[in-house]
Amino acid sequence: MADLINDLIAEQSKTDVLVSGLTEEQWNIPIPDEETWTIKDAIVHIALYDYGTCEMLKGSEENVRIVVNKEGGTDEYKRSIKYRDMKGCDVLDWWRKTRTRMVAMFMDKNMKDKVNWAPGVPPMSVRSLLTARQMEMWAHSVDVRKALGVEV
Repeated sequence: MADLINDLIAEQSKTDVLVSGLTEEQWNIPIPDEETWTIKDAIVHIALYDYGTCEMLKGSEENVRIVVNKEGGTDEYKRSIKYRDMKGCDVLDWWRKTRTRMVAMFMDKNMKDKVNWAPGVPPMSVRSLLTARQMEMWAHSVDVRKALGVEV
């Protein structure tokens, strides 16, 4: 379990380093092949689903889409409506707080416990959810790297 958590933290940290020094203009660089998303949209998305993960680990909703729609809403491009106009430095601060909370919650869970996630999908183990969060973190970090012209 500790190895999985450490891998997630490492991936989060790598992406944090990439975005922590960005200017406001750079936060709005489009993601290649995803013309409707910016770097900020990608980090907001990660943070919003990290928040959703926290809520699902608490057992507060039946699926993460309900949480995401309540907390951030989405437009036709699946971008968060609520957080879209935040400054990049505020997005980064929110993501740092949210991901820290999520990691702490993972540390307090039994990896075999079941957690609801998406509508129509059977509950998954905490271990699977942790792995899914790492996968999504990695995938969106690839988007950020491409937008910044950093080798993946």
